[in-house]
Amino acid sequence: SSDVCSSDLDSWIGKIVGNCRIERKIGEGGCGAVYRGVDLMLERPVAIKVLHGGLAARRDVAERFRSEAHTLARLSHPNIATLYSFHREADTYLMVMEFVEGRTFDELIREHGHLSPDYAVPLFCQALDGIHHAHQAGVIHRDLKGSNVMRSATGLVKVMDFGIARALWSPGLTQADHPLGTPEYMSPEQVRNEEIDARADIYSLGVLLFKMLTGRLPFGGDGPFEIMRADRKSTR
Repeated sequence: SSDVCSSDLDSWIGKIVGNCRIERKIGEGGCGAVYRGVDLMLERPVAIKVLHGGLAARRDVAERFRSEAHTLARLSHPNIATLYSFHREADTYLMVMEFVEGRTFDELIREHGHLSPDYAVPLFCQALDGIHHAHQAGVIHRDLKGSNVMRSATGLVKVMDFGIARALWSPGLTQADHPLGTPEYMSPEQVRNEEIDARADIYSLGVLLFKMLTGRLPFGGDGPFEIMRADRKSTR
């Protein structure tokens, strides 16, 4: 159950992983939890992502998660949250990431209702720069949305959570089994659970820009297939 998963993940607080001590939980999703920690050697804050034990027990998922971490480690761009290290601990996997202090795009939209073009477009262009760098390296994000893009206190935009959806993807794995993306932002081919390319990220970015400027999504629905049908109607 989710309560059991949450309890298991809470047991990480206070533990040492590599050079890092896990301090407190700052978020949780379908694939695991995110903690704030501190690198004891460098005395800097870090974000630590812990994969749910049930997913880590699946060899196919665990291997893709590890493989994706190796790919992400090659990305180096000011608009992408940096992956510092990857660990296997207590039958699960952890990613130690750059800790970004700031507000997500979703938080900015909730605060203002919608963002003016003069404010939104420069932020969005920074996210585009990060995604372009990833695409040139052959890496697709697969879950771009307002909660995965953050504006730091200095105004620098960071795209986060690369590779999570890719690590969980496999033929025949459906939205009911594990979250492979966020339905409101998913391209039709992603909703159909087909292999995708960089164009799926571009689709999601278009939805994100629309929401930044208007405060709402371009279409809605009760689930991914209803959303896909709405999208098809809008393109006719």
